[in-house]
Amino acid sequence: MSHPTYKLTYFDVRGVAEAVRFVFAYAKVPFEDVRISHDSPADWPALKPKTPFRQLPYLEIDGEAYGQSAAFTRLVAKKYNLAGTTDEEQAHVDAIADYIKGNFS
Repeated sequence: MSHPTYKLTYFDVRGVAEAVRFVFAYAKVPFEDVRISHDSPADWPALKPKTPFRQLPYLEIDGEAYGQSAAFTRLVAKKYNLAGTTDEEQAHVDAIADYIKGNFS
């Protein structure tokens, strides 16, 4: 299966980007994991105006940038059939994603 090119950009912490990292790992999908280091604080102000909503994390899919970690995590999960097949399964997946986001933000 050919995959789109994924590039995740976030600070060098787990945080709200961890859920999509879990999805990529579980689905065995390669992605570029760009981490903004706390040792290079000048990197963030230069990058901020170029990000969706002027926030991290964001995910690029074939060069198109998507903001809001819960939204792009659900998108990737759906692409790789990890988002549930019924409304009830989808509710369980959404609950897990919201739980992760709530605990890491």
